[in-house]
Amino acid sequence: WIPALVGLAAVAAFVVWQFVPQRAAGRRSIAVIGFRNQTGDAAFDYLQETIPNLLITSLEQSGHFRVTTWQQLRDLLRRDGKEDAAALLDEDAAFEVCRREGIEALAVGFYTKAGETFVTDVKVLDAATRQPLKTAQSRGDGAGSILKTQIDEISRSISRGIGLPPLRIERAQPKVADLTTTSIEAYNHFLRGRDLLERFFADEARRSLEKAVALDPEFAVAWLYLSSACTELSDRPGRDEALKKAYRYSAQATEKERLYIGARYASLIERDGDKRFRLLKELTEKYPDEKYAHFELGSYYNGRDLDSEALASFERAIALDPDFGYALNEMAYIFARRGDYESAVRYFERYAAINPGDPNPEDSVAELYLRMGRLDESAATYAGVLAARPDFAMSWAGLAYVRCLQERYDEARRCMDEFVAHSPSPSAKAEALWVMAFGGYLLGRWEESLEAYLALKEQAAQAGSDYSVASVDWITGFIYTDKGEFELARKAFEGFNDWILKQNPSNPGFARLAGSFTRGWVDLRQGGVEEARAAVRDMEAVLPSVSPGSRDSSNFLFQLLDAEVALAGGPVDQAIAAGKRLVFLPFSTMRTANVAQYNQPFLKDVLARAYWKKGDLDAAAAEYKKLMTIDPANQVRYLISPLYHYRLGRVLEEKGDREGSRAEYSKFLDYWKGADPGHPELADARRRLRSGSGLNN
Repeated sequence: WIPALVGLAAVAAFVVWQFVPQRAAGRRSIAVIGFRNQTGDAAFDYLQETIPNLLITSLEQSGHFRVTTWQQLRDLLRRDGKEDAAALLDEDAAFEVCRREGIEALAVGFYTKAGETFVTDVKVLDAATRQPLKTAQSRGDGAGSILKTQIDEISRSISRGIGLPPLRIERAQPKVADLTTTSIEAYNHFLRGRDLLERFFADEARRSLEKAVALDPEFAVAWLYLSSACTELSDRPGRDEALKKAYRYSAQATEKERLYIGARYASLIERDGDKRFRLLKELTEKYPDEKYAHFELGSYYNGRDLDSEALASFERAIALDPDFGYALNEMAYIFARRGDYESAVRYFERYAAINPGDPNPEDSVAELYLRMGRLDESAATYAGVLAARPDFAMSWAGLAYVRCLQERYDEARRCMDEFVAHSPSPSAKAEALWVMAFGGYLLGRWEESLEAYLALKEQAAQAGSDYSVASVDWITGFIYTDKGEFELARKAFEGFNDWILKQNPSNPGFARLAGSFTRGWVDLRQGGVEEARAAVRDMEAVLPSVSPGSRDSSNFLFQLLDAEVALAGGPVDQAIAAGKRLVFLPFSTMRTANVAQYNQPFLKDVLARAYWKKGDLDAAAAEYKKLMTIDPANQVRYLISPLYHYRLGRVLEEKGDREGSRAEYSKFLDYWKGADPGHPELADARRRLRSGSGLNN
């Protein structure tokens, strides 16, 4: 029985060796360069990239090779200063890259045409010696045969020739058309769209990708890239619709692409952060040379404020491609958030150097100056971007924010007008109108702002954009509260809170906390101090369950409402103590959603009002001046409510500082010159100015 067991073990080992896929370390590494067009017809030049990309996909799916992707080869050639399309046809340059990077084999080839017959010839050469390892040829009727049959035949021939160890049984692999598309034209549009997107031309990329999915509505990876293009264009409904299509048809994609689609779907549609993390970890482990996989994992960590883990992932991506602009940009933001401005500038400069003429690096530098409190330099940098590229819409939003921080509101309004005019899509224009309405709310034009928001909500509802509806509910909840229309405020906040709970099933703590805050905020303004105090207790109980990425903002909302409740219904010293515990948050990013969330509610002067109530006018005045000062020593960059000037004027008036109070009233009236006439502060400020800011008036 002992020999029998040994024999069975040997058979089992043989079977396992035959059928279990090879580990990546045991596979031969191979790259594929552009194929030469020998048809004599330039109309078929597009196949120079189409054929190698399809062959790369097929070889990768065979399981017998470690395949250098088209993007990876282009990155490697770019390091050698070869950035044009012709570089991917340069055999000498490709061999040099392969030898340097330890890639063992290089596939080169050409295609020709006789009548309607297309013939594709491939040679696989040893990268070190240029000796042929395998040749393969396939032919078929029409260019479509390349996709339908020829790539599969060539891939099998190469696998049998150099990819399979002796006796290794060949596993059946899906046809390349089943993993991509049945339309060679659709594939061509996809490649063009992918290339445009990677070069930051999102609008043009979207048009190409839309052509691809129009020709093949089940082309999963084209839908994935279309979703990314919509993201760049701030088209959230388009992003989600395309992503849902990618997920629906993901069975018709490669394993790698299915992991990308699944991770993105888990993040944006399912709102399941844990699932996204699992898929990204699997992606980076199975495809360690995929820079985008490491970038996505870094983005996951970054969204949870896990800076060390995020930097490690971005560094891995940059090690694969030292000129990877997206990763350099994100690393710079992390260093900026940490206050390491020297490192941030260094990474931004690298990003700009490898993308000459690209407006995004300079836009990022402008935002860095904003964070540093160097507002004049920030404005000048934004203006430089817009002088060269007035269509780079988000820089108009950034410049508008800087002008608001400088309290140059007329210029800010002009920037918002330009933001609307240069928005590249209907959804981006809706976002710009949202920002304009937000500015109107800040400047006291509540009726105009509310009307604009309700119009946006109606458009969003008709378009089926739940996110846009919820974003309007959230901001109008604050406007209705300020207007004293409390039932409408509650209804608006309930709509937002229902949506956020639905969208964040993996983070219910934040949804509960946001609901308690908004409910308590309205209760307090309506005079319900005890109800608001109960909301504070609810927030305190749920704080430990909030995810790390939402913890700082959750703590701030809790501290703010706690201090406001203390001021409204307790000893003033208790309110002062609570106000001192309030930790203002550093600036997040210039993304509209972050800017809006960061600034609401506009009025954060609870400590100043507590000092004022106690009669400590010097402390109250100092606190108001602090709220209106952009301090380079910190990264607090809240918009300055013009109401602070009115309230500081009142404090200075009580102190007997008539000149100072008049200056503050004048600023307030200038900044709110277009505000709704019914604001009581406007009439009061005018009356006090007319009376000379007398102490007894």
